[in-house]
Parts: sequence; structure tokens; C-alpha cells
Amino acid sequence: MLIILDLDGTIINTVHPSWKPYKDGQQDYPVAQIPLFIGAKEFIASRNHKGDSLVIASDSHPRYVNPIADMLGVEALSLADKPNNKKILE
Repeated sequence: MLIILDLDGTIINTVHPSWKPYKDGQQDYPVAQIPLFIGAKEFIASRNHKGDSLVIASDSHPRYVNPIADMLGVEALSLADKPNNKKILE
């Protein structure tokens, strides 16, 4: 089964505006300090163990997304054009 995962606010708790420079690829960050939500790593490991394919789809920069995906052992699609309220209203 293919499982598409959102990143910010779903797997990791980086919705605070202080993370914006990292999400935009303007700065590097220590991946070990990414605040994972409780159970996220275990969920990903269990789905990988069952043979599922997991992909993170994020509208953030690859410099931010790829290290997180590597740490979690999943594939990543960054700079994705995901719908949001502003885009839908436009």
C-alpha cells in the first residue's frame, strides 16, 4: 500500500513561525532536534515493516524535507504544490 504523509503538523511539530527559515531552505538545522509527535516514528516503522511504501509530500524546501525523510527511512517529495485555503480561494 502507498501511504502519503504530510510533514508539518502531522509527523513533526514545526508549525511555529520560527521554523520558517528552515522550511524555506535558508538555513540548515540539526535533524536530531526535530520535534516528532509521539508515536510518529513507531507508526512509520510499523508500516515499513508491513511492506507499505511511505512518502512524505511537503511544500517545504528539499534542504529541510530530505534530511527528515532520511532519518525516518521514507521517500520524500518536496516543493509539492499542495492545496490550501488561500490557493483554493484564489
